[in-house]
Amino acid sequence: MPFVKILRVLVVLILLGCVGLYGADYLGADRFEQRHQDLLKSMHHMADQTATEQYKRTDLADLPPLVRQYLEKAAPLDQPKAELTRVWQKGRIKTTEDSSWSDFEAREHITLSTRQMVWAAKADLAPLTKLYILTSKLTDSARVDSWLWGLLEVSDRKGQVIRAYLMLRWLAEAVWHPHALLPGPDLKWERTVKKIGSGRAARVSLTQDGITVSGTFLFAASKGAPFFFLADPGPFAELRIRRFFCRYSDWRKEQGTYIPFRMEQGTRYMVSDRSMLEIELLKLEKP
Repeated sequence: MPFVKILRVLVVLILLGCVGLYGADYLGADRFEQRHQDLLKSMHHMADQTATEQYKRTDLADLPPLVRQYLEKAAPLDQPKAELTRVWQKGRIKTTEDSSWSDFEAREHITLSTRQMVWAAKADLAPLTKLYILTSKLTDSARVDSWLWGLLEVSDRKGQVIRAYLMLRWLAEAVWHPHALLPGPDLKWERTVKKIGSGRAARVSLTQDGITVSGTFLFAASKGAPFFFLADPGPFAELRIRRFFCRYSDWRKEQGTYIPFRMEQGTRYMVSDRSMLEIELLKLEKP
């Protein structure tokens, strides 16, 4: 009998714990979504102030033929230049280099003229244990925040290194919003294309708030789209030791643009690539 009583008490405690975790996740999800919406309001407001007229296509004559052909295919002249792109995603994420993979779902907003992004993700770390992640690069801030159940803060990263990293991520993910890769005052393509094996490498740089980052898009000789992006050694030690990379696959036509439906992101340490994020595109909208 004592054993049965102890077992009943344990069952009750487990049930109460489950109810408590469900309740915490419910409250945390609501708080997380409020933070997310606050960021989107800031991003949309800034975009509205700068996008007062239609984005004008710049002259592509000075671009390397490889890049010009890609942009003309990915962002045709007769397609409208939407200021905002919304992307729904799912995939797998590693929160640290040594952690196991966790499934996630995410929504991402990317702007054209102001080159901003907000990524809101929910990862299943374990049963009844969710990690909520907000990654944002706005005009006046850049940060990566995460919370267990949307309530307990796990990380709060910000500063110049985070801004440089998110500039690289924005650059790599701009293939979902290819008009954003057109040259402009802050985005420059080098005219020289390098041959690497059977492929070709085109270098691009982005400058914002006194920080310049750059990277190389690798193109297969037989295809008109890049299959890989590798960041150059950056202005900060953290970005020189571990260089950001992004691998693309499953290219398709979507809403008049040519985009990859799968991405793999991570860091290159010496000659070893360490994947941290695997993304599958579910839906794309350009309101």
